[in-house]
Amino acid sequence: MRVSTETERGWAGRGAGVRRAAVMACAAVACAVVASAGCGVIGGAERWEGDATVGPFAPARLRLHPLSHLERDEVGLPKRLVCHAEFQDSWFDSVKACGVVEVQLYRGSTTPGMDEQIAKWTVDLTDLEANARWFDPVTRTYRVQLDLPAWTERATTGSMRLRAEYVPQTKEGETKGAEARLRDELVVRY
Repeated sequence: MRVSTETERGWAGRGAGVRRAAVMACAAVACAVVASAGCGVIGGAERWEGDATVGPFAPARLRLHPLSHLERDEVGLPKRLVCHAEFQDSWFDSVKACGVVEVQLYRGSTTPGMDEQIAKWTVDLTDLEANARWFDPVTRTYRVQLDLPAWTERATTGSMRLRAEYVPQTKEGETKGAEARLRDELVVRY
């Protein structure tokens, strides 16, 4: 028995149309789910007002990354400190943070323990636009460029101690006690 090609085409055409409609319906539902999942967070919020200290993936460690360095001008003198700060959760995975980081720069002293604080910067990671701009997805660190004090322009060799302290944002907008703060130090040679 022979089946007519017209009948085969008719069913094949209807099957393809039904499949195409089903795929389009699934795509529309998926788009709606994705669009509604982040309402009010992506593209709308300017500041984070939640508690950055709760949850399994909250920052548990701050690490001043060895990529931190002094950027030099065309003559070779230091002009800017590029600070790379990495936050890690309890499983040592890199995570983003929301809070305030205070970065301090100390000049070494000939007397041990008597380093002199020469500069201090405050980096506000609660500003979501700045937070996203400073985060480097390749290194999984916050890369912040900090202008150096004038005396460093004359320095040609030596080292400085970089210290950072992170104070996480809480739901009430307050900072938690010393137990919630994260700290790290790094020696930067030039």
